[in-house]
Amino acid sequence: MEGAHAHPTEAVRFVISGEMEVNIAGETVILKKGDAMLSPYNAIVGTKVISTTPAEILIVACPDELLKKLKSA
Repeated sequence: MEGAHAHPTEAVRFVISGEMEVNIAGETVILKKGDAMLSPYNAIVGTKVISTTPAEILIVACPDELLKKLKSA
C-alpha cells in the first residue's frame, strides 16, 4: 500500500470520521467511524481513505521504553 511505513511503537487507531482501508502487517481491513485497530510494535502500516469525505483518525501510541517498564512492573 502506498505510504506504508514501520511504526516504532504499539498504537491504537480510532476512526473519528470517514472510512479508510488499513493494512497492518499484511492484514487489510476497512475501518469506519467508531472503529479502532491495534498495530503491534514495528508493524508495517499503510492507510488509504476510501470515503468521499476526508477521514479523521486519532492515533494513541505507547513509546517502547514505557511499554518495557509497564511489562516488567
